[in-house]
Amino acid sequence: MISIKKVAIRIAIVLLILLLGLIVFIILSTPTVLHAVRISMYRTDCINQLKGFCLVVQDYQHKNNNIPFFGDITTGEEYWSWRVVFIAHSSFYEKPQFRLSEPWNSEYNLPLFEGKAVGSSDEMRFPPYMFCPSDKQREKSSYVAVKGPGTVWTEMQNGNLPGNLWDYPEMILIIETSEPKNFWAEPGDDVSPEEVIRLFEADPGLVINSKQSFRNWTSHWPKNYVTAGNEPKNFDSIKSVDELKKLLTVSPEQIEAVRKKVEERNEKK
Repeated sequence: MISIKKVAIRIAIVLLILLLGLIVFIILSTPTVLHAVRISMYRTDCINQLKGFCLVVQDYQHKNNNIPFFGDITTGEEYWSWRVVFIAHSSFYEKPQFRLSEPWNSEYNLPLFEGKAVGSSDEMRFPPYMFCPSDKQREKSSYVAVKGPGTVWTEMQNGNLPGNLWDYPEMILIIETSEPKNFWAEPGDDVSPEEVIRLFEADPGLVINSKQSFRNWTSHWPKNYVTAGNEPKNFDSIKSVDELKKLLTVSPEQIEAVRKKVEERNEKK
């Protein structure tokens, strides 16, 4: 007959083995868990920055009745990327003494970025809100606008759309790109609908509704985007080229619907 003492010893041994196993499991899984948490935090930061950009662009468009443009209006030459609106128009950050009436790399402005001018700082060269924390590039911005004929950005800028940006809530406005091209203040790195569609169609192994991550098809492919209605989304949610096209270019039906909505708003004033 087994004594109570022996039973207690056996239970203690089993519990000790289970405890040791739990400790080993925690030790082995902690780096993975921490990495997953860190990535999740990065993604949240990136999405919040996308929303912040959209919010400032929306506010600028509402107050100025136009999309941000920093350059020579008569020639259409851009002096700065639209991204500078986050500094020039936002109340969230102290405004550096840039001259927006001159090109970003002018004799006056460039030394501010290079740390060679009085009052320059690392934040001027590397504004933290210009970069997604998960991206390694620290001078080139992670965020680009979708521009071109038919896009909500360009058509609003040309005065061809009634209403405000938020009247086109589903349209893609700004995307987060995996491989930024330009210094954050430099214009010219925005993408056209054709470029976005070409990247969408580039992968020959595309299987609609598969579990394959859309942002991993190619290192050039953007990860997230924000709509003109300031709703952040992931490109994984787009299942076909036709669906993507509808999110990139505004249809005549959408324009007419917004026109009626604007008329109704004006009548109520």
